[in-house]
Amino acid sequence: MAVPVDIEDLVERLRRVEDPREDRGLRHSLVDVLFIALVAMVSGADDAEAMQDYGEANAEWSGQFLELRHGIPSQDTFLRAIGWFWTGSMACGRSGRAATSCWGR
Repeated sequence: MAVPVDIEDLVERLRRVEDPREDRGLRHSLVDVLFIALVAMVSGADDAEAMQDYGEANAEWSGQFLELRHGIPSQDTFLRAIGWFWTGSMACGRSGRAATSCWGR
């Protein structure tokens, strides 16, 4: 059974997430990265490459809600940005491994 979701509310909630990345060299907003990652995973994406593929296939739709100043983030951007949240978490067995290790790469 599908559950209706208020996309604008979701984007607004993602804007409240503190961005732990350094300002230097940032091209994509954390909101853009997290939103695409989230909707891609809900749609069946199971790795960063699939997130990028999903983002590219749905860029026009996502652009209704996101800035996407520099287009769709690359798989490397997804790995780096999400890695900040997963490093040292239970997803990595609390070992402090990088997100790439958590995803078996």
